[in-house]
Amino acid sequence: MNPRQFCRELGYDTALVLTYSFDPIFFEKVVLPDLRSGGTGRVVVIADRSEADEAIARTAGLLKFGGRRYVLSEANGVGGAFHPKMILRFGPEGGAAMLATGNVTSGGWGGNRELATAWRFGPELPDIGAWVRPLLEDVMKWSGKELDRMTVAQVAALPWLPAAGTKSTSPVAVLHSHSATTLASQLASRWAGRKFKTLHAMTGSTDDKGAMLRWARNTFGVEKFVLAVTPAASSLRLNLIADLNLTIVPVTDEFQHAKFYWFDGDDGPAAIFGSANCSAAAWLVPPSQAGNVEAVICYDRPLEADFGDALALLSETPQRPTEALPETPKASDNEKPLSPRYRLTAAVLTEETQRVSFSLSPVPREGVTVVLAVDEILLTCSRAPGGQSFLAEFPEGVRSAVPLCIATITDKEGVTNTPPRWLDCVGALAEAESNVTYSGVPNLEGKNGQREQSKVARSVQTVMEALFAGISRDPMGKAIIQPAGAKRTKPDDATRAGDPLDPISILCAIDEVNVPDRREATQGNWRELSLTGLMRLLFTRPDDDGGDAEAPQAGESADDERGHKDDKGRAANEKEENGPEPTDVDARHAAKVHAAVETCLEQMAETWFIRNCTASNLAQAAAFPLAIAEFGRKEGWVIPELADAWVARVISLLFDSRSGLLKIVRERYASADRADEFAEEVGHGALWALLVTVVTNSAWSAISTFDKALMIRAISREKSLLGSADASRLRRLICELRVKDAFKVMTRRVPAIVIGLDKLEHLIDSRWEEATYRKGGAANSPWTTGDLLYRKGVAGWVTFVRELPCNRFEATRLGKAMPFQESDDIRYVNVTQVSLEDANIANALRIVVQASQGRGLAMEVGETFEQMGRRAREQLVGLREGS
Repeated sequence: MNPRQFCRELGYDTALVLTYSFDPIFFEKVVLPDLRSGGTGRVVVIADRSEADEAIARTAGLLKFGGRRYVLSEANGVGGAFHPKMILRFGPEGGAAMLATGNVTSGGWGGNRELATAWRFGPELPDIGAWVRPLLEDVMKWSGKELDRMTVAQVAALPWLPAAGTKSTSPVAVLHSHSATTLASQLASRWAGRKFKTLHAMTGSTDDKGAMLRWARNTFGVEKFVLAVTPAASSLRLNLIADLNLTIVPVTDEFQHAKFYWFDGDDGPAAIFGSANCSAAAWLVPPSQAGNVEAVICYDRPLEADFGDALALLSETPQRPTEALPETPKASDNEKPLSPRYRLTAAVLTEETQRVSFSLSPVPREGVTVVLAVDEILLTCSRAPGGQSFLAEFPEGVRSAVPLCIATITDKEGVTNTPPRWLDCVGALAEAESNVTYSGVPNLEGKNGQREQSKVARSVQTVMEALFAGISRDPMGKAIIQPAGAKRTKPDDATRAGDPLDPISILCAIDEVNVPDRREATQGNWRELSLTGLMRLLFTRPDDDGGDAEAPQAGESADDERGHKDDKGRAANEKEENGPEPTDVDARHAAKVHAAVETCLEQMAETWFIRNCTASNLAQAAAFPLAIAEFGRKEGWVIPELADAWVARVISLLFDSRSGLLKIVRERYASADRADEFAEEVGHGALWALLVTVVTNSAWSAISTFDKALMIRAISREKSLLGSADASRLRRLICELRVKDAFKVMTRRVPAIVIGLDKLEHLIDSRWEEATYRKGGAANSPWTTGDLLYRKGVAGWVTFVRELPCNRFEATRLGKAMPFQESDDIRYVNVTQVSLEDANIANALRIVVQASQGRGLAMEVGETFEQMGRRAREQLVGLREGS
């Protein structure tokens, strides 16, 4: 099934998301826009407490909609892990559910091996939803915020929901563990009297004893077990499972994260899949006693055809545990991180009064000092009436879209800082409910692949981090966001589309901005986004339902989407950064990446993409082959000629004078009165920075060094790519790109090229009438192959090749040969010959060529063109390219 299509289904205004791990960046980039395009304006996410803490801290400063378009809450009152993976959508006439084995992360939505199913429930449907109200009652107990509980209460009041205790006759049931009730006890009751001979199972992790398997043997008489698991994720100890008739199907080509159980016997099969791993904590220990909260779907009489892929894996030749499992298994993840003495359970801003109310758990006693920091601005707090919460005035100076709140409590035991929490903005959340817009531009599907461990795969992941860690957008594609508590205003003249900043001014200003820490610039969990995932995100046709998605091409190692870690903090199946890599793996991965780039370039030229792509998809699609070309060329798994060909194709697709994608999409947005949105999505500078850097670093054999300089200037002056850029933002983007010498290229070489070309043309124009021409010039020397010719206006710069009849000649422009006409009215300056007579022109030309070649001549900080020219000491041997 296609999870993105599920999120886009119309008719549901509220969504309840239950997950263990949560990636807010992925959610804001993919899931939230899909939900809103389907008409869902009220969204509540409940995640495991420790995972929510980590996600909020990890994505500080990178989000735009947390607390404004959705609410994130930590699960309370759970002794073990809060581990379900469900999305429930509710509307006035019915609901829809998606139950999966993967979390709401890029890995959980395609990067790992996962299973998922979706269905509708409600009156007159096969599933009337008898399981929903009991689940909602427990969600009310888990919810940590009043905003959550209000939403759940409104859903529970829907008149079509069955009353508590309603019996269902469906052969499919949703089970969840809660309080003192385990999955095992519910399943034993449901299948009472049934017996099975075999159990084939897939799991993401295990305990050390195989407790769930023993329970199945004792309860249902299972005699034989087959378990598919990634060996590095298994905690089974060989000496503790020796009495089990167990064989292992080791999964090594990708991370096995699905949880699936196929029971079979004389009475026929039964099946289960969902969040529950093969462990005691998932099946046998109740949440009230440190067990997990899990959710599974139970099939009493399943058909083998419905589970063909899973059963195919389980039918592979199994191995004995001693052959398949490591002698020293992975340690069981039973210990939860220590919880701070106080937690900030909610922080809410009421925009009308500009007042922040927040609550702590436990509630501090009277006399305890409480201070709240909002984006590091300290606020004086007072207790609210009743003494159970606190109040503070919202401060001026908060500019982040998603402010972080941290409470500091000083009592007799010391000083405690709470984990950070987002500030939930009541007005913005209400507006999100009422202003849901159905997307007019088809969203592009995303079914992510896998990450395989090689230097090729690591480079691809780095590229994806840079492409997707930048600008978020709402369902209409709009990326402008106001600070929390601020009134909405239209963009002023300085930021309005159509008034972009001058590129060279931005580059010169970059040096005045502090370089952000590289780790800070690349926060986020986008290392999980896969190669196939990127292709699916960018290039799914409007009528594609995702059912024939390409098989994953590169895998991930993740323990609930973050990876099994060794004692050095690395993924268990990841080698040291500088360790040896198997050549065959690199070659195989390189071939897949090559194919993906070719697919990307082909799809960008397709009519359906040109007509339907969003501005952000255009920028990401163009950036992908550019970044891969640069990384692959640098690391040796893309030959330079192929990398240059990719870059040239991207430039042709973007900048063709009549059918260039930039022009077509810009005009499409302008005709829809969305020019500001185009400026925000394409004009933030990422694509511009990548284009200029990669082209500058290229060493094309098909075009001359001077032609490359002309191309760099043309790209750098494309103001539509800088419609919303500023020096600080652009510098951060340069750090995120991680392209070799990107900072030096952008701040030194490019200004030298652009200013040098401008200076060169100014010098030629100033002595136009006295310069050496083809006809009637002072020297009247014959033109030689490779001479640079310049003409004011349309023609610009060309490189002479040979004479043709009828006052015509052949020349190249950007590597393409074509005929040119000359006459008394159409004259060209032979700049090569003029430079032999004019030292200023010769010096300007030398600077442009050498800066384009990267031979060390570049503008230093604060240097003028004349100062740079005086540094050009090398003697001019010849100005023909290649000399």
